[in-house]
Amino acid sequence: MHEQRLSTDIKLSFRQKIEYAIGDLGYNLIYFWVSSYLLIFYTDVFGISAFAVTTLMLVVRIFDGINDPIIGAMADRTKQRTGTYKKWIQWGSFLLGLSTILLFWAHPSWPNALKMIYVYVTYIIVVCSSTATNMPYGVVMGTITTDSYERSKLSRLRFACVFLGNMGVIAVAPLVLEWFESHSGSAQVSYFGAVALFCIIAVPMLWITAFRCREVVKIPESQPKVTMAQRIQSFRSRPILIIIIAFLFHGFVYYGRAAIYPYYFRYFCGDAGMSVQFGVVMGIANVVGTLIAPSIHKVLRHKGKAMFLEVLLFSVPTLLVYWFPPTTQLFAFYALSFLSGIGMGAYMAMLYSMTPDAIDYSYYESGVSASGFLYAFTSFMCKVGGALAPAIISITNNALGYVPNAVQNTSVLGGINSMMSIVPGVVALIYALLMLAYPISDDRYNTIKLKLAKRQGTC
Repeated sequence: MHEQRLSTDIKLSFRQKIEYAIGDLGYNLIYFWVSSYLLIFYTDVFGISAFAVTTLMLVVRIFDGINDPIIGAMADRTKQRTGTYKKWIQWGSFLLGLSTILLFWAHPSWPNALKMIYVYVTYIIVVCSSTATNMPYGVVMGTITTDSYERSKLSRLRFACVFLGNMGVIAVAPLVLEWFESHSGSAQVSYFGAVALFCIIAVPMLWITAFRCREVVKIPESQPKVTMAQRIQSFRSRPILIIIIAFLFHGFVYYGRAAIYPYYFRYFCGDAGMSVQFGVVMGIANVVGTLIAPSIHKVLRHKGKAMFLEVLLFSVPTLLVYWFPPTTQLFAFYALSFLSGIGMGAYMAMLYSMTPDAIDYSYYESGVSASGFLYAFTSFMCKVGGALAPAIISITNNALGYVPNAVQNTSVLGGINSMMSIVPGVVALIYALLMLAYPISDDRYNTIKLKLAKRQGTC
């Protein structure tokens, strides 16, 4: 059947895709520091107890959960000549870079009360500016084109940049930290200098997206002011509910593993420098995964089924890593990690390309355009998962007898190994099964997209 094309089914040039995707390279060069190093920075450098860190992360994430939909609704109401969401990326990224530098400015000699005030204030500003940057950035992908396959290709390149950013932090951060510490003799100075360097490089990348991308899908001018009750009605759509729950699982797996990496290589493997090789292996595998994701989608013509296979490819090798650790099975460890990295790269690219499709479907069913609001809830659920995982790591380590900057007992080492493999692997299996319930095939989405265009008078 010949598919009718719309004026908004833009075929993007490679340059246009790069101008969008480079924003996520910049974002992850900043925020992956928060995901992977903040927990160990607070306990081992700033001198904050594991219990206080766990409480901090949970409290701030609850606050962030309230804050996300508010920022999303505000972004939906923003009217600018250049677009609805791009100004948020511009100013949010500046605040994100500045606040992240302050977040990693340690003051171990301060009294505990002053330490806690400082970390709460800086962490709250970081998560708010993260939302104000990354939520509009994600929505912009749905405004650049309405072509579902083109969104898959755009998401592929975007997540190649995501994983390059993550690889940059995992692989380069230990070297940069070591360089700063060797010249300053201080772990506090090394973190501050390394994070500042990354932020200065990263923020201009987000500005390229803010200034260069063109939003062709607009919020209808005829749409009356949307109330909060109407926005909440948009949750009744099954696809967006599945996507929101999927982001909870994704956040738990992705940020949980990021938080355990420093502990795993430093304490379980006894070699913090191993994270450099691991980061390179995972980064390459992730990029390979993003490259194959659109091909899997094109064959199956159903993003939910493609996601099932991709998450399964991540979960099974991740589980097996428990029995093949690098301390005794180095080749098997890296082979399994490479396979799981391909799965992660593929499923992340697919998940984020599914989100605008599910939001469009919700708009069709509810008649309410609430892209920023719904995307904010996917971001919120990802952050909830990303807060639960480090909190569980911190609580488990503390319960098993973790001692900062010391040789760990066998219980702690076993717990670290489980949180690197068994826990994320099992959660990912549940995540994979959830994706079988996703109802939107490519043919169904194209039908809905055409009906939306006729409703808006753009067809």
